[in-house]
Amino acid sequence: MAKTTKTLTAQLAEKEVEVERLTIDAGITAEREKSARLVEVEKDRDTWRQRAVDTRTDLTERVRVLEEEAVETNEALVRVVNAMELWGSWEDGIPETGDGAYGSVGSAYENAKDLIRDPATPPEREPSPKFPETWCSQCGQPQGPGDNGFSHCEDHPTPKESDHEA
Repeated sequence: MAKTTKTLTAQLAEKEVEVERLTIDAGITAEREKSARLVEVEKDRDTWRQRAVDTRTDLTERVRVLEEEAVETNEALVRVVNAMELWGSWEDGIPETGDGAYGSVGSAYENAKDLIRDPATPPEREPSPKFPETWCSQCGQPQGPGDNGFSHCEDHPTPKESDHEA
């Protein structure tokens, strides 16, 4: 029986060593898998970083081209206006043809002058109203587009008599 106990104890010790070795192997395998995943994540991050740099470079180039085109367009408009001014200095000596061509030159000149602007200055835009329709809280009458409604009738324009009759 003592021999059996010694044999069983030895087998148990061998199994414990094997379990420990398997645990160590599993840990090493898990660490290797984790390292491989980290390498993939780093590759992905580098790829996305490079894509961001490429996109920024591409957009910067597009902006540069558009700015050059804007300058060229502005210069062309200046030449058109200069030609129109030269034409305008001859207007007194040129008879009107009657087909509206004489008048269209003047309007084209004014339109071209309106289009010329400093490239650094953004075009002016009419501020649009915040709301497409506003009302008076007191009478409920619609007041049209605006940034705010009216609390009292004395705050908004009085309606025409024909509006009350309708």
